[in-house]
Amino acid sequence: MDTYLILIIVIGGLLLVGSIIFVIIDRVKRTAKEIEYGAVENHILMHVYGIPFCDNTDSVSLYIHPEQIILECKKKTYILKIDQILNVSMEDDKTIQAQIGTKVKSVVGIGQNLVLHYRTAEHDETKMIILQLAQNFKALGLVKTIKKMVAEEHKKQGVIEL
Repeated sequence: MDTYLILIIVIGGLLLVGSIIFVIIDRVKRTAKEIEYGAVENHILMHVYGIPFCDNTDSVSLYIHPEQIILECKKKTYILKIDQILNVSMEDDKTIQAQIGTKVKSVVGIGQNLVLHYRTAEHDETKMIILQLAQNFKALGLVKTIKKMVAEEHKKQGVIEL
Protein backbone atom coordinates (compact mmCIF):
# COMPACT_ATOMS: atom_id res chain seq x y z
CA MET A 1 0.00 0.00 0.00
CA ASP A 2 2.82 2.39 0.86
CA THR A 3 4.43 1.71 -2.54
CA TYR A 4 1.27 2.81 -4.39
CA LEU A 5 1.00 5.97 -2.30
CA ILE A 6 4.64 6.87 -2.97
CA LEU A 7 4.15 6.11 -6.69
CA ILE A 8 1.05 8.37 -6.86
CA ILE A 9 2.90 11.19 -5.05
CA VAL A 10 5.91 10.89 -7.40
CA ILE A 11 3.73 10.86 -10.55
CA GLY A 12 1.69 13.79 -9.22
CA GLY A 13 4.88 15.72 -8.46
CA LEU A 14 6.27 15.04 -11.96
CA LEU A 15 3.00 16.21 -13.57
CA LEU A 16 3.04 19.37 -11.45
CA VAL A 17 6.67 20.16 -12.33
CA GLY A 18 6.00 19.42 -16.01
CA SER A 19 2.98 21.74 -16.13
CA ILE A 20 4.92 24.54 -14.41
CA ILE A 21 7.76 24.20 -16.94
CA PHE A 22 5.21 24.18 -19.81
CA VAL A 23 3.56 27.39 -18.49
CA ILE A 24 6.95 29.14 -18.15
CA ILE A 25 8.03 28.17 -21.69
CA ASP A 26 4.64 29.27 -23.11
CA ARG A 27 4.86 32.65 -21.32
CA VAL A 28 8.43 33.26 -22.57
CA LYS A 29 7.36 32.47 -26.16
CA ARG A 30 4.32 34.76 -25.87
CA THR A 31 6.40 37.63 -24.44
CA ALA A 32 8.94 37.27 -27.25
CA LYS A 33 6.11 37.39 -29.79
CA GLU A 34 4.54 40.44 -28.12
CA ILE A 35 7.87 42.30 -28.18
CA GLU A 36 8.43 41.30 -31.82
CA TYR A 37 5.00 42.61 -32.84
CA GLY A 38 5.14 45.72 -30.66
CA ALA A 39 2.30 44.71 -28.37
CA VAL A 40 4.35 45.74 -25.34
CA GLU A 41 3.64 49.46 -25.20
CA ASN A 42 6.63 50.46 -23.08
CA HIS A 43 9.15 48.59 -25.20
CA ILE A 44 11.86 51.06 -26.31
CA LEU A 45 11.31 50.54 -30.03
CA MET A 46 7.79 50.56 -31.36
CA HIS A 47 7.33 48.01 -34.12
CA VAL A 48 4.93 47.71 -36.98
CA TYR A 49 4.69 44.00 -37.73
CA GLY A 50 8.18 43.30 -36.49
CA ILE A 51 9.88 46.30 -38.15
CA PRO A 52 11.46 49.06 -36.03
CA PHE A 53 9.13 51.91 -36.87
CA CYS A 54 9.49 54.67 -34.37
CA ASP A 55 11.25 55.31 -31.09
CA ASN A 56 8.65 56.16 -28.45
CA THR A 57 10.55 59.34 -27.55
CA ASP A 58 10.04 60.70 -31.08
CA SER A 59 6.90 62.53 -31.99
CA VAL A 60 5.09 61.28 -35.03
CA SER A 61 3.01 63.59 -37.18
CA LEU A 62 -0.23 62.15 -38.46
CA TYR A 63 -1.84 63.76 -41.48
CA ILE A 64 -5.20 62.53 -42.70
CA HIS A 65 -6.20 63.31 -46.27
CA PRO A 66 -9.25 62.18 -48.25
CA GLU A 67 -7.28 59.43 -50.04
CA GLN A 68 -4.41 58.60 -47.71
CA ILE A 69 -3.02 58.76 -44.20
CA ILE A 70 0.56 60.01 -43.87
CA LEU A 71 2.72 59.19 -40.87
CA GLU A 72 5.98 61.09 -40.49
CA CYS A 73 8.60 59.74 -38.12
CA LYS A 74 12.38 60.22 -37.93
CA LYS A 75 12.28 62.28 -41.13
CA LYS A 76 10.73 59.32 -42.95
CA THR A 77 7.31 59.44 -44.53
CA TYR A 78 4.94 56.48 -44.45
CA ILE A 79 1.88 56.70 -46.68
CA LEU A 80 -1.09 54.39 -46.25
CA LYS A 81 -3.73 54.60 -48.96
CA ILE A 82 -7.28 54.76 -47.65
CA ASP A 83 -8.32 51.68 -49.69
CA GLN A 84 -5.88 49.67 -47.55
CA ILE A 85 -7.67 50.84 -44.41
CA LEU A 86 -10.98 49.10 -43.74
CA ASN A 87 -11.99 50.99 -40.65
CA VAL A 88 -10.86 53.84 -38.44
CA SER A 89 -12.06 53.81 -34.85
CA MET A 90 -11.32 56.39 -32.20
CA GLU A 91 -11.71 56.42 -28.45
CA ASP A 92 -13.80 59.57 -28.40
CA ASP A 93 -16.50 61.10 -30.59
CA LYS A 94 -14.29 63.68 -32.32
CA THR A 95 -14.17 63.35 -36.09
CA ILE A 96 -10.93 62.00 -37.48
CA GLN A 97 -10.46 65.20 -39.53
CA ALA A 98 -9.95 67.06 -36.26
CA GLN A 99 -6.80 65.00 -35.69
CA ILE A 100 -4.87 66.30 -38.71
CA GLY A 101 -1.33 67.13 -37.65
CA THR A 102 -1.73 65.38 -34.30
CA LYS A 103 1.52 64.41 -32.58
CA VAL A 104 1.34 60.68 -32.05
CA LYS A 105 3.13 59.20 -29.03
CA SER A 106 3.56 55.69 -30.38
CA VAL A 107 2.63 53.49 -33.29
CA VAL A 108 2.04 49.82 -32.61
CA GLY A 109 1.13 47.15 -35.16
CA ILE A 110 -0.93 44.23 -33.92
CA GLY A 111 -2.38 41.85 -36.51
CA GLN A 112 -4.48 43.90 -38.92
CA ASN A 113 -4.58 46.90 -36.62
CA LEU A 114 -2.25 49.89 -36.59
CA VAL A 115 -2.71 51.52 -33.19
CA LEU A 116 -1.69 55.18 -32.85
CA HIS A 117 -1.47 56.57 -29.32
CA TYR A 118 -1.71 60.34 -29.18
CA ARG A 119 -1.84 62.93 -26.43
CA THR A 120 -4.68 65.44 -26.45
CA ALA A 121 -3.57 69.03 -26.05
CA GLU A 122 -6.59 70.23 -24.05
CA HIS A 123 -6.72 67.54 -21.35
CA ASP A 124 -3.21 66.09 -21.75
CA GLU A 125 -4.58 62.56 -21.78
CA THR A 126 -3.56 59.68 -24.00
CA LYS A 127 -6.11 58.55 -26.58
CA MET A 128 -5.80 56.14 -29.43
CA ILE A 129 -6.81 55.78 -33.05
CA ILE A 130 -7.06 52.28 -34.45
CA LEU A 131 -6.61 51.84 -38.20
CA GLN A 132 -7.83 48.44 -39.33
CA LEU A 133 -5.82 47.53 -42.40
CA ALA A 134 -7.21 45.52 -45.32
CA GLN A 135 -4.35 43.03 -45.05
CA ASN A 136 -2.41 41.55 -42.21
CA PHE A 137 0.91 42.89 -43.46
CA LYS A 138 3.95 40.73 -42.87
CA ALA A 139 7.30 42.26 -41.91
CA LEU A 140 8.75 42.80 -45.38
CA GLY A 141 5.36 43.26 -47.02
CA LEU A 142 4.58 46.44 -45.11
CA VAL A 143 7.97 48.02 -45.73
CA LYS A 144 7.88 47.19 -49.45
CA THR A 145 4.32 48.49 -49.71
CA ILE A 146 5.20 51.71 -47.90
CA LYS A 147 8.40 52.25 -49.94
CA LYS A 148 6.47 51.63 -53.16
CA MET A 149 3.71 54.06 -52.15
CA VAL A 150 6.23 56.70 -51.07
CA ALA A 151 8.12 56.26 -54.36
CA GLU A 152 4.86 56.62 -56.33
CA GLU A 153 3.94 59.72 -54.35
CA HIS A 154 7.39 61.24 -54.89
CA LYS A 155 7.15 60.50 -58.62
CA LYS A 156 3.79 62.32 -58.75
CA GLN A 157 5.22 65.30 -56.86
CA GLY A 158 8.41 65.34 -58.95
CA VAL A 159 10.65 64.53 -55.95
CA ILE A 160 13.97 62.98 -56.96
CA GLU A 161 15.05 60.19 -54.63
CA LEU A 162 18.79 59.88 -54.02
